[in-house]
Amino acid sequence: GFDAMVGNPPWEKVSGNEAELATEYDATLVTLRGDERDGRVAGILADPRSGPAIRRRARSRGQYARWCREGRLFAGLVTGEVNTFAPFTVLGWKLHRAGGAMAFVLKDAFHLTESLGEIRAEILANGSIRTLPTADNEKKVFDAHNQMRFDLLVAARGAPAAAVPISVHRFRTAREIVQHARETVDARPDQLLDDEERRRPQNR
Repeated sequence: GFDAMVGNPPWEKVSGNEAELATEYDATLVTLRGDERDGRVAGILADPRSGPAIRRRARSRGQYARWCREGRLFAGLVTGEVNTFAPFTVLGWKLHRAGGAMAFVLKDAFHLTESLGEIRAEILANGSIRTLPTADNEKKVFDAHNQMRFDLLVAARGAPAAAVPISVHRFRTAREIVQHARETVDARPDQLLDDEERRRPQNR
């Protein structure tokens, strides 16, 4: 395997839902509810300019999501609603050697979402999380909405660790996040697997 893997995988919900994909053709759909929304979606799907393309994308995305959840490559580690960063994280974990390390910038769903519990459990059982800073985007670390939150995951294959160093950052630049990542609270590994513990705020 590789000595080190560094990346910022894409963060995108993989949906095979035709109604959700229809919002790409009419942004006002998000403001509609009930029969009004259903009628507008039906109109978009009936339109020969948009309907066939949406159906093709829905089939393709549905197949990709099933492959991530059921394919041997991901060994059952990707579950529930698929976000593109999940299979990337599994591959990063599998493809670096014991004694090496991976560092990925991920959506904060990595440490919050129940469906990603299998990935967290795999990392904690067969290695360790070296550091897990989670931060907001108020200082525009990314060219995205300021309310977006993200995790910086540094993990290594090898002996499991007794604690996970977690830190929470607000209103900090990328450089400041890295500089202050040592200001951590050591969490027990099982706290990353428990729904209630995972959502409790750590230090700021």
